[in-house]
Amino acid sequence: MYISGALQGEEIKTGNELINNDFESAAYWLEQAAKAGENYAYTHLASLYVIRNKTDQDMNLARQNLILAADAEQPDAFLGMALFELHGLASSADYKLARTWLDLYARTVIPAGSNEAAWLLATSPNEDFRAPGQALEYINLLNVDAAGPASIMYLDTVAAVYAANGNFNQAVAFQTQAIAGLKKQEPAIYQDNIQGFRERMNFYQNNKFWIDALPDNYLQQRFADMKDEIYNRQLRAIIMETQ
Repeated sequence: MYISGALQGEEIKTGNELINNDFESAAYWLEQAAKAGENYAYTHLASLYVIRNKTDQDMNLARQNLILAADAEQPDAFLGMALFELHGLASSADYKLARTWLDLYARTVIPAGSNEAAWLLATSPNEDFRAPGQALEYINLLNVDAAGPASIMYLDTVAAVYAANGNFNQAVAFQTQAIAGLKKQEPAIYQDNIQGFRERMNFYQNNKFWIDALPDNYLQQRFADMKDEIYNRQLRAIIMETQ
C-alpha cells in the first residue's frame, strides 16, 4: 500500500509519456498504509501536503500527520515537527518546542540528523531560535574522520558551531580542514561548495559567526527530500527482503 501511494503522489515519465500525479489516490493509499502499521507513511503524506500547500487546510493536515508519525517515533517526523514549530505552521511559532524536536532528531538520526540540527541551531538568523550551546552538544556525534563528502560537510558544520560559540580559532582550524578535504572531492562537489566554504572562512578569520538565511522554497524542498528519503529507504528494504 505504501509504495502504491508513494508512486501515485509523483509525476512519472515513461518513455515520452508523462503520467501526472493523483493526489487524492496517493493520500488514500498512504493513509491506509499508515493505519496498517507503516507509520512512516504519515510523514510521507505530510510531505505531500506541505509541497502542495494550496490552502491552510493542507498545512493543518500536514501537522496532524506529523504528530501521528512523531507519536509513533518516526525520526523524520521529529524534524518535520521542529520545522513546523520554527515557522509557526498551522500553529503559533514555539521556538523552545522546535529546539526540543530538533534535539530528538539529532540524537536519533546520527550523524546526518545531528549535522542538520547543529547547522540550523548555530546559523539561524532568528535570535529567538538560535542556540549555539545546544548545537555544540552534537559535535561529538559527527564522524569528521570518515572518508567522503559527508565528513567534509560535517567539518564545515563543526566550524560554524565553534564560531557561533565565539571560539574562532577552532572555527578557522576546522574550516581549514574542510577546505583541504573539499579539494580532494569530485570536481562537481568542489565547485558546488568551495565559494561558501571560503566565505565562511573569511568570516571566522575576522571573528564573525555565519548566518544562513533559509531560501524561500526551503520548506517545500526539505519536505520533498524527506519523502524521497523515506521512499528510497523502504524500496531498499523491499529489495533486501527479496534477495
